Amino acid sequence: MGSGSSVPAQSRHLAGGGGGGGGGGGGGGGGGGANNGGVENGEQQKVDPRLPYTNFRELFTLKNYWKTVRRNERDCAKMMIAKYLKHNPDYKEKYPKLKNIDVNTVDAATIDAGFETVAANYLKVFDDVITTVEEKPGDVSDACSRLSAVGKMHRTKVN
Repeated sequence: MGSGSSVPAQSRHLAGGGGGGGGGGGGGGGGGGANNGGVENGEQQKVDPRLPYTNFRELFTLKNYWKTVRRNERDCAKMMIAKYLKHNPDYKEKYPKLKNIDVNTVDAATIDAGFETVAANYLKVFDDVITTVEEKPGDVSDACSRLSAVGKMHRTKVN
């Protein structure tokens, strides 16, 4: 574990949850207090079983990887959406803001206001969810609610 592929797995596992309240957050960094890998008063923090991690250390590693993404958020967001569009070219039509984008040439260097907006919005969802999980790793209901809300919005708005 601990590879960049953990993020999609996390999102997939969280999406099935329920719970109350919306996710909050944004802004990376912080959360969890000292840089101790989840050990509080000599006790290992518990991780919600809906997460694909068996222990807090793996979640802590994801959090540290995410800090790298946040430091380069604009380029990372654009790269993520470019890759998504190249693997799913038919989905471009679902996003009116991407009307000026050519899926064959799109990449992180693409300069287009609509593309950059969509990319930033997608990255914000990941950031909100990771921040919410950071705040309460033992109960990810709020993160699940955030993902469910995004899914409902997509069903309504994108389809």
